Amino acid sequence: MRFRDTESLAARAGVRFARTHELTPAPDGASRAVTGWVRLNYWHEFEAKPVTSFSSQAGEVPFRSDLTGGWGQLNLGISAQLGRNTSLYANLNYENGLGGRYDAWDGSIGLRWNW
Repeated sequence: MRFRDTESLAARAGVRFARTHELTPAPDGASRAVTGWVRLNYWHEFEAKPVTSFSSQAGEVPFRSDLTGGWGQLNLGISAQLGRNTSLYANLNYENGLGGRYDAWDGSIGLRWNW
């Protein structure tokens, strides 16, 4: 199997709406923040046309792909401050290839610690 280098030129236009709420101060006197957000993006790939070749008895068999085109993305998330240096976050992401080419979902949950 062989992979050729591919070139990519992608552009993104998007907006982010966010809202932060300060919670009642904790016993240590520090305030805690909870932030929620929504991101809307439009992506467009102009050049990606990768080629992978597979070996066969008859010689190399190229597999070509065309990843050019546009897709939309919706991202929802929340972040909650647990302490001065720690926060908990979660986000959910949905992408849709315009023209019905594909749908994709992903998400993450994590703990962030700053030092």
